[in-house]
Amino acid sequence: MWQKNTANCYQNNIAWLYHGGHAVKRAHQLKQRSGSGLVVKQYQKAKALGVVIEQCTKLERLIIDSQGRVLGAEVRRGYKFPDDASGSIAFIRATKGVVLASGGFSQGVALRQMYDPRLTDAFTSTNQPGATGEALMAASMIGALATQMDWIQFGPWSSQDEQGFGYIPQFVERVVGYGLMVDPANGKRFFKETGNRKERADAIIQLGHPALIIADKTNTLEEVAQAYGMQAAAFVEQVKRWNGYVEQHQENDPYLGCIANRLKNDYNQCPDMWQKNTANYYQNNVAWLYDFQRCFAQYHAALLCGAPLAARSPHHGGLAINKDAQVIGFDLKPIVGLYAAGEAAGGVHGAVRLGSVAMTDCTVFGRIAGKNVVK
Repeated sequence: MWQKNTANCYQNNIAWLYHGGHAVKRAHQLKQRSGSGLVVKQYQKAKALGVVIEQCTKLERLIIDSQGRVLGAEVRRGYKFPDDASGSIAFIRATKGVVLASGGFSQGVALRQMYDPRLTDAFTSTNQPGATGEALMAASMIGALATQMDWIQFGPWSSQDEQGFGYIPQFVERVVGYGLMVDPANGKRFFKETGNRKERADAIIQLGHPALIIADKTNTLEEVAQAYGMQAAAFVEQVKRWNGYVEQHQENDPYLGCIANRLKNDYNQCPDMWQKNTANYYQNNVAWLYDFQRCFAQYHAALLCGAPLAARSPHHGGLAINKDAQVIGFDLKPIVGLYAAGEAAGGVHGAVRLGSVAMTDCTVFGRIAGKNVVK
């Protein structure tokens, strides 16, 4: 509500979504289908308030006095990523304090391997290239305490066909729960499609190769199997088993999870729209008559089968903060003049979080930090 009233955000909410482990539709998607729907509005509001926003400026170190209070920062203006020698040194005096909202370190391979040696450069990241952790290290250099830094989360939605957070994650996350996720090596399902992001990512990593989530257009199931080199008999058997549970209104399939219930809820919330979208594929008031033999012949998705690959996304560790967003030092006391919010802060979510609730560490603690730093 604060963002809506102050920065005119959330004016174009177009969809409620199952996202990142939700059992019901809680997450909502803006028209822009990305965080730009919030960030651009916030940027415009900040500019209108007279906030000076510097681009191409890299933090070198935080400056403190003899008592440990943060006085400002040494920066490199005119910085051209990733050339650390580019630009020129400048100093910024902080009369009130410094808020670190610098993001995380998922693109810093050496740093992330300090906490999880498995995370070599073989793993990509959906974060922007500059998420390399310099601000975290700068804070550590003045005595800031980090917490849960090894709680590095993977996202089960990326593809080896593109870098960063592009089209594939958007597609895959919308298909989750409406199509089987299978191991292409044997054509079988290997985990519940509605599991949270950590559960699904861990399962993909255990496979050792990308998985497939099915949302393609073919005439037969055998064609799907052939297109992706799967064992046709095993794949067809998996679909038959899935269909059987849905048609019998049973939800005790240990691999099915809450998919049948999810689609029944969709139908109950909006039966007319569901009927329009699924043509003649439902009957007897069941939201999902998932006859794949017919569905694959007529159902069309914008892309072929997604190929989920576990990529590094957010990490839940970072600088230790208190309820006032103050950064905690090694003496377990707040460092005067230093605050953190967003992915730079740790300990907010625990080992895993539901999709869309990054709003907690980003916006909620960002606002708390902003209000407190100007006191």
